[in-house]
Amino acid sequence: MELPLTHLGNFHHLGVACCDIALMRDKICCLLPIVEKTEIIEDPVQSTKLCLLTDSSGLRYELVSGKVVENFLQLGQAFYHICYEVADIDKTASYLKSYGCKTVLQPTKAVLFANRRVSFFYTPFGLLELLEQGK
Repeated sequence: MELPLTHLGNFHHLGVACCDIALMRDKICCLLPIVEKTEIIEDPVQSTKLCLLTDSSGLRYELVSGKVVENFLQLGQAFYHICYEVADIDKTASYLKSYGCKTVLQPTKAVLFANRRVSFFYTPFGLLELLEQGK
């Protein structure tokens, strides 16, 4: 299955695993030029607490805490995933699967992103999140 490279869309954010999301948010805000931050919210579907930070260059950091990141934290890893915003999440998911990427989470509504769907995949370079473009 061939898709143009542009089909993956644009880089959206870097996921950061954390035990204490409020503490991590405060530390990042002291260390980086954060210009925008959301409230800490709970996503009951994914059983996580989430917060999105944006720095002065436009780079976004999604802070994630909960059971879903426990293994990463036990390994001492904080960088959790990268996310690309895509026009057609189902077509892009099929493309990734055709190259042997393993589905971790089927397309699911995400509270942090106004119920746009997200999906996660294990890839040769780590965990990849797809975020459905807004309407």
